Amino acid sequence: MSHTMTTIGGLEVKLQPTSQTQTQRIQTGIEKRWRERGEPVDPPTYTATTATGETETYTHDETSLTTDKDRTAWAVYQDALARMTAEINLRVTQYLLLQGVVGCEPTPEWAEEQTWYGVEAPEDPRERRMLYLETEILRTPEDITTAVREIMKLSYSGASQEAIDAIDRLFRRTVERAADTDDSVAEGTVEL
Repeated sequence: MSHTMTTIGGLEVKLQPTSQTQTQRIQTGIEKRWRERGEPVDPPTYTATTATGETETYTHDETSLTTDKDRTAWAVYQDALARMTAEINLRVTQYLLLQGVVGCEPTPEWAEEQTWYGVEAPEDPRERRMLYLETEILRTPEDITTAVREIMKLSYSGASQEAIDAIDRLFRRTVERAADTDDSVAEGTVEL
């Protein structure tokens, strides 16, 4: 199954579904590497003694922070989680665009033009194609977001309308946040 979207500039771009399994594998792999590096991507915990005298461990949330040490641990956790999530979003977005946009390969003329502008086209074929997609095909944050949203919809073919609507809401919120901070979507990432 494929689908065509039209960019802001009027370019027709053919899209195809991607593997949900691979998307999950990317996320799981990044989480695993972060944990192996010792990054605090799990919420901090605290212990409490029950009425029977037993000690139980609980996960902190924003309402359970009572000491400066708790608040510091929470801030470190939130920072690590945000950085890991940014990496996941970048890699998943790259995967979706590289696998979900059909054709649209960089040409030798495009690479020469990059040199003329004083910038180098990446040697890595994936990085080169990603840059080509961002500079020539999906030139605006809206184009990138629309492409990712449509690829996700195609990839969820057969899923409930509720699941598809949830994806749509997620991308709308992401675009709004990115516009407020002028970051992730403009650089080719969509928060998942």
